[in-house]
Amino acid sequence: MKTNILLTALIVFSFTIGNLSAKEPMMASKAISSSVAELINKEISYPNFAIEENFEGDVLLKLVIEEDGTFDVTAANSINTKVKNHVVESVENIDSDKFERYAGQTIHVKLNFDLRHNIKK
Repeated sequence: MKTNILLTALIVFSFTIGNLSAKEPMMASKAISSSVAELINKEISYPNFAIEENFEGDVLLKLVIEEDGTFDVTAANSINTKVKNHVVESVENIDSDKFERYAGQTIHVKLNFDLRHNIKK
């Protein structure tokens, strides 16, 4: 009986330690999130093919800041696949070492494409 209790405790302890040491990206502060969103909004232009197709809508991104300050888009969503792919590729090609010290942090960004203003909000 003591062996079963000890074995069960050891298994629970092992799983607990494993879960605690798992690397989960942490959410960035509001200030960092705002800075990244501002940079992305400045760097991403309304794609010509989207204007020609009369696309209006949002692209939602979840990204992680890499050690070199670049962005790895881990999730993206939009009703227009071409626009989504364009945005993901463009964001991952932004070259900014400004965010190196925030490596590993996760950020959510929403880009809005509006034909009436032909700008992002």
